[in-house]
Amino acid sequence: MLDLSETKITYLPTQGLSGLESLRLEKVWTLSVIPSIYHFEANLIFVHTNAITYVLEEAWLTWPYHCCAFEYPETHDPAAFQKYQYVMNWA
Repeated sequence: MLDLSETKITYLPTQGLSGLESLRLEKVWTLSVIPSIYHFEANLIFVHTNAITYVLEEAWLTWPYHCCAFEYPETHDPAAFQKYQYVMNWA
């Protein structure tokens, strides 16, 4: 779990988010942009599958539009979505 609630961060670095299961960003009024779901990729060793797994299970957010990063990844981060689609077609 990463809890950055009630902080004044303006940017959420994408490095180190891999494998994160829970994210709290409540009352973070200064954070206007949130990374896409593709930055929460699990660090897993795949034995029988090449599928990419995302393990972020829950997020508490400040702004209503923050959910778009998770609910509409193709719109929020088109380049990452396209890369994901390419990888999944080869999996």
